[in-house]
Amino acid sequence: MQERNIPVHNPGPNVMYVGSAMIAAGDTRHFFLHEVPRHLRPDAPVAVAPKPAGDEVDQLLAKPLPELRNALPGMSKEQLNALGQREFDKGPGARRDGVLTAIEKAMFAQLDAEREAREKAEQEAAAARQAAADAQAQAASAELARRQAEDQANGAAAIAALKAKNVKEIAAALPGLSDTDLSALETLEKADAFARKTVLEALEAEMLKRAGGEG
Repeated sequence: MQERNIPVHNPGPNVMYVGSAMIAAGDTRHFFLHEVPRHLRPDAPVAVAPKPAGDEVDQLLAKPLPELRNALPGMSKEQLNALGQREFDKGPGARRDGVLTAIEKAMFAQLDAEREAREKAEQEAAAARQAAADAQAQAASAELARRQAEDQANGAAAIAALKAKNVKEIAAALPGLSDTDLSALETLEKADAFARKTVLEALEAEMLKRAGGEG
């Protein structure tokens, strides 16, 4: 069943609030029934603004304006709305514009505080997402470095294994090696106290062959 939608009219000269929604003087806005205080509903038997606990509204309105201003920041939206409605209901000549203005400013301050809290929460969430993305990128970079180191170690082991073979086997394998592997094999063979001249000659021949092919 669809919830009933009802109009709320502001007949006065000042801004009126329904919750956090503002109704300009002389304007009408529509709200869902549950959003409208009972005293503003068209079927309400008596249009009486809801009070905070006890007679707090009347006690606050009886205070001088400076004291009332000091009390407003600690009040809820409902309390501010009730306070403003009670002052407005006093009618022309009795209602104090300074009180209504102070209540209006307090409501705007609450809205600003809520907006700032939302923005802060969004910024913190964005920072958390960025931190997670950075951590993921760092993990990926570390994994890449690990794989590269592993590949280098495997390559070095493969070159060492190839060096242990006889000259014929080494010569047959040279065309399939990369330039880096050729250089590594040459360095490894030269470092051997029993470096084989035939292996070094085969390496040199393969390197010259490649250099001539590039030229």
